[in-house]
This record gives sequence, structure tokens and C-alpha cells, in this order.
Amino acid sequence: MNAKIQECARCADGTDYVITIKYEGRENTVTIAAHRTDGKYADLLDFIDKL
Repeated sequence: MNAKIQECARCADGTDYVITIKYEGRENTVTIAAHRTDGKYADLLDFIDKL
């Protein structure tokens, strides 16, 4: 990521995951907060923790 940490609200606390998938010249990036309290993405976050 080409951003200064002061300008990057999504990763300022250092506990977000930035996942980038590249396929056939296309790229998609998503950010997921590591410490969610709403239960969303629980399975994905569990999988990431196991990696």
C-alpha cells in the first residue's frame, strides 16, 4: 500500500487485514477489521488466524 500511515484510517490501529487477489491481470483488494464485534467474517478471520 502506497500510503503514509497518518493518512490511512483503515490500518492506523495495525489490526486490519488487507487482502489482495490477483487473477489474469485483474486485482481486487478488500480490508477487514481483525477485531470485529458484529460476528461478520468470523469464519474468514478464523481461517486467517490459522495460517
